[in-house]
Amino acid sequence: RGPLAGARGLSTAECEGSLDRARALASQIGDARERARTLSGMAFSLYQRNPAASFELARPALEAAERSGDAFDLLSAHAAAGTSLIYQGEFSRSLHHLEEAIGLYDFDEHASFAHTTGSDLGVVSRFLAAFCLVYLGYPDRGLARSQEAVALARRVKHPISLVLALSRAGATHWLRREPGLARERADEAVALAEEFGPPHYLGMARAARGSARAVAPGDSEGVAEAQQGIAELARIGALATAATFNVALAEAFWKLGRREEALGALDLGVAWVQETGAHFLDAELQRLRAEILQHQDRGMLEEAEVRLRCALEIAREQAAKWYELRAATSLARLLRDRGRRDEARALLEPVYDWFTEGFDTPDLEDAKALLEELGR
Repeated sequence: RGPLAGARGLSTAECEGSLDRARALASQIGDARERARTLSGMAFSLYQRNPAASFELARPALEAAERSGDAFDLLSAHAAAGTSLIYQGEFSRSLHHLEEAIGLYDFDEHASFAHTTGSDLGVVSRFLAAFCLVYLGYPDRGLARSQEAVALARRVKHPISLVLALSRAGATHWLRREPGLARERADEAVALAEEFGPPHYLGMARAARGSARAVAPGDSEGVAEAQQGIAELARIGALATAATFNVALAEAFWKLGRREEALGALDLGVAWVQETGAHFLDAELQRLRAEILQHQDRGMLEEAEVRLRCALEIAREQAAKWYELRAATSLARLLRDRGRRDEARALLEPVYDWFTEGFDTPDLEDAKALLEELGR
């Protein structure tokens, strides 16, 4: 699986076909260890295009791993389960499995597996846990996990794992609204990916860097690089990752005043969500569309409010406090502008007060400034 995944991407038909054959052989043998590893591999192959089906493979992988008693089997199965759940928007459940994987990881025992599985699972579990932590409202802890992932990838000395860690670190900084730091991480990821060449990882690195560059004043090539990277990810079936960076591109278009292109990017994101069932971006898709609509046409304020309330509901269902904060801040601004200041303050205040960290991030700074303006 490792060489094929590195060369073509985990979600390609060739990779899935090789794992289908392996599963058939494992079921004939009846060996729990082989079954666990094969099912985990298949789960990783599917998460980009069908995370729900991926989790349905990760569950029996966990059962087989528990029977085998092998630490790496358990590590792989927990990592596969956490990966499939995060893209379904089940961030708390995902974090549970990813933290289990992190706890099982032993550098001396498991680092060498990166060359056969395609990436180091200790690195993967850490950078995905970083996303979960930010989504759940812990941006500082998320940043710390992201930094751990990069440090571990350097220690493992596996270039693809480092490309992954750096690209995802860039995405973590983007979530925290730190495009300069996102660019620094992505610059290194692109340089590594260009040297080692696998299209999946080069596409990811370019999408990460392009998204960060797109909002920088005077960097006209950033959008084109992001589009190139996203197109490469989509071409090889890595739709969940493509959707992540496509939402970032939509936000960049909006900030650049290119609203029609921003709406087009959001339409593509919605199409990918419908195709894959990867609902982890649902709240942001609603919030960004509402932001664009209310600034584009004052006659769209009612629809914008409906969409922002939908974004709030989705974020609350997913326990995604980070997206809840963004939606609440956007909705509070809209309510303020419509003369409903008390309602705006009552909406935003409890969301902001929930947070215990990350107060130097732009999202929390913006929420605090708005609350002060509203007379908190």
